[in-house]
Amino acid sequence: MVNVFLDWLKNTEILFNYMNTPEVKKVHLVALKLKAGASAWWDQLEVSRQRCGKQPIRSWEKMKKLLKVRFLPPNYEQTLYNQYQNCRQGTRTVADCIEEFHRLSARINLSENE
Repeated sequence: MVNVFLDWLKNTEILFNYMNTPEVKKVHLVALKLKAGASAWWDQLEVSRQRCGKQPIRSWEKMKKLLKVRFLPPNYEQTLYNQYQNCRQGTRTVADCIEEFHRLSARINLSENE
C-alpha cells in the first residue's frame, strides 16, 4: 500500500510539472481525484477546519503533508530504508534487482554515489 501511495504521489507531481499546473489549482485538482475513503477523509477534514474557524487548505505542500500523515504508516521511511539496505538479487534477474535498487534509492532520496 505504501508503494501505491508513493507512486500516486510521484505521478501527480510529474503531471503537475508537465502541465505547468498553477499552485492555486493543485489542491482542488487532487481533491477532485480522491476516491472512496480518501475522498471522505478529505471532505471531513475540510468541514472540521471550517467548524474550527481555520482557513481551507490551499497549499499543495500542506495537502501532501496531511495525505502522508493520513495514508502512510509512521515508520514508512525506516521501512523503505530497511528494504534498500536489504535489497538482494535472490532469484531475480540482475536487471530486476537493479530496477528495485533504483526505485528504493529514489524513494529514500539517495543519490547514486551514496
